[in-house]
Parts: sequence; C-alpha cells; structure tokens
Amino acid sequence: MSPSFNSKEAHARQVLGEIAGMQVEILKKTGQRYLGSLKQQLESLGMEAAKVEEYLRAMTERDEKGFRSFFVQLFVKSNE
Repeated sequence: MSPSFNSKEAHARQVLGEIAGMQVEILKKTGQRYLGSLKQQLESLGMEAAKVEEYLRAMTERDEKGFRSFFVQLFVKSNE
C-alpha cells in the first residue's frame, strides 16, 4: 500500500466501502466459486490462514453494511 494512502480519510473510507460492496456483489453472482478463488488469492499474498477464514466468514455471515465496516477497519488497522 502506498505510504500516501490514508485509510482514515473520508474519501479513502468511501473507496474502501465501494470495493467491499463490489466484492459482496461478485459473491452474490458467483457464490462458492468466488470464495474459493478469493481464499487462494489471499493465501498467496501471505495472509495467515486464520485471517483468511475471518475475512471469508465476515463476507458470508454479515450483511453488506457489516462487511463494509469490517473491510474498512481491516485497512485502518493495517495502516496503523
């Protein structure tokens, strides 16, 4: 992530929220196929297995608003 990217700025949070919303829409249209692909991609980027599972659970068990919040907080925490 670019050092100039500040996930705490309102515009950045809006963009992250839109990205989360797009992921939810892709999941609605492709289902398990997307989850499997996403899991592989996240693992190949070096994300710990427990974090990958937490991410996928948040995506499947929360409503869209809840996942957006989770997604934004994930970036805020990683930017601290």
